[in-house]
Amino acid sequence: MNPKDISNILGADTIKKIYEDGLSAPTKEVSKLLADFVKAARLFSAPIQLMASYQERLQRHLKDVSERVPKEKQINADSSFAGPIIERLTYLSDDNYLKDYYLNLLEKSINSDLVNLAHPAFPTIIHQLSPDEIKILEGLKSDDITISLEYEKDDKDEIVNERIIESNFELNTLSFPQHRSMYVDHLQLLNLIKITIPVREAFSPRNNKFHRTVNYTLFKFGKLFIKACSR
Repeated sequence: MNPKDISNILGADTIKKIYEDGLSAPTKEVSKLLADFVKAARLFSAPIQLMASYQERLQRHLKDVSERVPKEKQINADSSFAGPIIERLTYLSDDNYLKDYYLNLLEKSINSDLVNLAHPAFPTIIHQLSPDEIKILEGLKSDDITISLEYEKDDKDEIVNERIIESNFELNTLSFPQHRSMYVDHLQLLNLIKITIPVREAFSPRNNKFHRTVNYTLFKFGKLFIKACSR
């Protein structure tokens, strides 16, 4: 922090008095307090500078969103809804996987025809999603996901050595396909998707393997989420 910054905070007259008093005991105490203040301020300078560097990009994003909506349909977004989204966008890079979902949701919030899609829970849900979970949601936009599995069971009746026999979703597009079950469990906890087993588990004595089919489908709430946050 330079002297000009300090004078802006403390005032020019206060700075002048400090120098006029020299190194008196009270002045030493003030100097110590001033040094402590400067030291503390430096702790917060990095995030403030980071925020400033993102302001231009944020303004560009907001301009792009407003241009998507016809002027005759533009309305003021609810500040309690748009505020947290804008705050999160401030720190997101252009290639962040959450950015488009936030911008699409903001677009709905200023469109008089689509503002009904902007559920207040959606910003918080977006914040919790991983890149692979978004890929699964995008895959569910067109159709349910159905996966046929083959697996074994250990002594505790836990599934082991699971193998995918057939799927209508390209699981190799996931960065960590081995975490598929964890992803869908999380999406189900968020009330976005439903997991069903349309075909009962079957055991094949021929190869000592179990088989079953698992189906993922969007809840009504999940369909609304995708409609609001995806394009």
